[in-house]
Amino acid sequence: MQSNKISFKQFFQYFKIAFTGKEQEFTSGSIRRAVFMLAIPMILEMLMESIFALVDILYVSRVSVNAVATIGLTESVITLVYALAIGLSMAATAIVARRVGEHDIKGASTLLSKSFFLVLLCLL
Repeated sequence: MQSNKISFKQFFQYFKIAFTGKEQEFTSGSIRRAVFMLAIPMILEMLMESIFALVDILYVSRVSVNAVATIGLTESVITLVYALAIGLSMAATAIVARRVGEHDIKGASTLLSKSFFLVLLCLL
């Protein structure tokens, strides 16, 4: 029976591959590996966003307590905006990925451009 655990060496190998951004085929092979590889950039982005908020609070804390409260409020609003953006991007990604999986690159391109205009419409 094969172990489902990822070794430390495999983890860093997968991390390196995901970080370089090379195009890969995720429709064949291990689903666990595919999910892990696709999750790495998202985890890094969320980690950097958290660090950004902490650095904001660190610098603003030298001004006043009210300034820190303001950062807390604005970060909450930004989180809501991110939730909307992430939802739209996940929907667009799922639709485009389905077309790519069907080898309908022209259809994927059309849906991608429509998704782009939907996002622009939401920003206005």
